[in-house]
Amino acid sequence: MAEPRVRPLTELDVEAVCRIDERITGRYRPEVWEQRIAYYIRRDPDSSQVAEVDGRVVGFMLGEVRGGEFGLDEPTGWVEFFGVDPSAREQGIGRGLIEAWLRHFKENGAHVARRATRTSRRSSRPWASRKRRSPPSRSAFSRRVPRAKLRASRRVSPKRPDGRTLRGRRRPTATAAARSDRRQEIFDAAALLMRDRGFVGTTIEEVAQQLAVTKAALYYYVQNKEELLFQILSQTLNLADERIGAIERSAAPPAKKINDVIDTFVHLVAERPEFFTVYFQEKGHLGREHLRTVTKTERRIVDTVRKIYRDGAAEGSFRKLDPTATAFGLLGLCFWVYQWYRPGGRLSVDEISATFQDLAARGMLMRRSTN
Repeated sequence: MAEPRVRPLTELDVEAVCRIDERITGRYRPEVWEQRIAYYIRRDPDSSQVAEVDGRVVGFMLGEVRGGEFGLDEPTGWVEFFGVDPSAREQGIGRGLIEAWLRHFKENGAHVARRATRTSRRSSRPWASRKRRSPPSRSAFSRRVPRAKLRASRRVSPKRPDGRTLRGRRRPTATAAARSDRRQEIFDAAALLMRDRGFVGTTIEEVAQQLAVTKAALYYYVQNKEELLFQILSQTLNLADERIGAIERSAAPPAKKINDVIDTFVHLVAERPEFFTVYFQEKGHLGREHLRTVTKTERRIVDTVRKIYRDGAAEGSFRKLDPTATAFGLLGLCFWVYQWYRPGGRLSVDEISATFQDLAARGMLMRRSTN
């Protein structure tokens, strides 16, 4: 048999974990493992591990580094679930998982690793008796890093003002780009479904089916459907806010800035029509806190356009109009593109942008020539 390979757990390992658990317990519990795996990946993507042999997952371990549990102040590595496929036992799978587990915890500032277990299980009682103490309602299997290694690690571990060791910062991993791509895939799929079916008519299960993944893959990125809606809207608005903020801060004259704002918004709406459809039609389903955050970004965008107009009016380039009405008028002109623009239609995006810029320059903002 090939040597086992230990790697971080991902959302794609849910089914393999379910099958190992079924072979151990006789129960197939996908709903349990989807929730627990999503929880641990979201809290600490690199702590939970799986062991593979010839590309097949044969063992798993779910845990994280945390402090303050069971009266323990120092950062501690905790493992909640540990399992090895019965067909792969006595082959070093468990040892490999434990070594990877200890190594990761030590790198993240934890010098003690523990496994919480119910003391009703027989396996916990011999351990407790060897330690010469009666087991409490929940006990912990622990393993301490050797003293030499502990002293070395303490020399480099950052300290809080109260002397407690801080949790080490995880090193950037090669999977960061892949996770970003997957996040975008989720947002794209959810935006298309919500555009066609609305927020109420779209379910997390349908988004998962669209991407051919489990619900746990989605719960790694968002906690529920309302947060998914918030992320879709926030991503779109933040992108718009960043772009026009850069325009406002540039050295271009106000008239050029207004043209750049129009061009930016027309292209953004035309490139992401499903996102803007969801934004305008489904925003009312946001919770109070998320709606407040989105509203702040909206106001910042309006304030930026209004400032550009006021700067131009102050220097005499623009007609004297109400700044707020002018800002809303310009934004409404651009945003409404999501309703009627169709790729491959009679007008290209550049032509629409040029038309709007000309309309603003000749009829709305710029002073008419006296000639």
